Amino acid sequence: MDYCLLKKLVFLGVLFNVVSSEKAKEAKPEKVKKSAAEDLEGHLQAADHHDSSFDLGVIFGSIEEIESFNNLTKEEAQQKIREYADRIDLDKDGLLSVEELQKWVSNSLKTLDTEMAKERFTEVDSNKDGKFEWSEYLKDAFGVTPDQFEKMDDNQKEDHSSDLTDVPFEKEKFDLADKNKDGHLDASEYGLFLFPQADPEVAEAEARRIFNHADHNKDKLIELNEYFGADLIRDTPKERDDKKADFTRQDKDQDGKLTFEEYKAAIMPDYDTLAKKEAKHLIDEGDKNKDGKLSKEELAAQYHSFEGGQIHLPTEEEEEEEREEEADRKGHGEDHDDDDGEHDEL
Repeated sequence: MDYCLLKKLVFLGVLFNVVSSEKAKEAKPEKVKKSAAEDLEGHLQAADHHDSSFDLGVIFGSIEEIESFNNLTKEEAQQKIREYADRIDLDKDGLLSVEELQKWVSNSLKTLDTEMAKERFTEVDSNKDGKFEWSEYLKDAFGVTPDQFEKMDDNQKEDHSSDLTDVPFEKEKFDLADKNKDGHLDASEYGLFLFPQADPEVAEAEARRIFNHADHNKDKLIELNEYFGADLIRDTPKERDDKKADFTRQDKDQDGKLTFEEYKAAIMPDYDTLAKKEAKHLIDEGDKNKDGKLSKEELAAQYHSFEGGQIHLPTEEEEEEEREEEADRKGHGEDHDDDDGEHDEL
């Protein structure tokens, strides 16, 4: 089963956390995989279009269910959505509240990430011993062994083809994900390493890694130019205004800069925070009688455009096009190739 294709089947969201560097370094293999939470954030930020296939993904909350959905007729697909509405409706009043949808979506995100992590684990566990070793990851992702890394001086690390500034952060994440402290990761622990939102400690370490990339001037604060990177000066006036407004929303103390805590909340929201946004989004999209809740008919009616219940499967050309777009995207200021401080027009 093609893992990347499965991810596109589940979600078509926009990647908001692209790891880049100033020297076109090698992409680390574990960073090309997007969690369900990351895809949900991108979906919620995509204000110019509504992707119903994404909403279906968080309703079903299972790769197997999403796959089987494509084999249904339109009538069967509508009925399946109604059946899911019955399961989401905890108080059995016939309506889905924000709280009920939030709880369901949060569990769906966790389930999807767990399923995808387990599948990915079978790929990285090359010798099938049920262990994911730090030494193997360091060699595969960065091209060095632990001994080689320890012996390298700063100049050698700077000249290396991979961005070795990430290594300490990745090691911290690895150790935090290793819950039983046996020196390696099993399939469950690997899921925490691959998708940090699943664990507060690992999420904090991942946020520090991204913060280190974004903090270009190393003043421990993120300015607007650092937050959005070089893309900001190439945006249209409306896009620029929208991004500035987003930055202002994240800047809780309104001092024009983001602290680590403010930045972490923006780039590493937990499952429940994202699930609440998606729950409100689902109601906003489908609540025809404006009672603040969804009936199962209102939920099912959102997907009338699916012929035969089909969720779009992107072609290889579409997959390649998205990968190229993601490579060009600066994603929260992690790439500063053009960021030389000359952004006075902002």
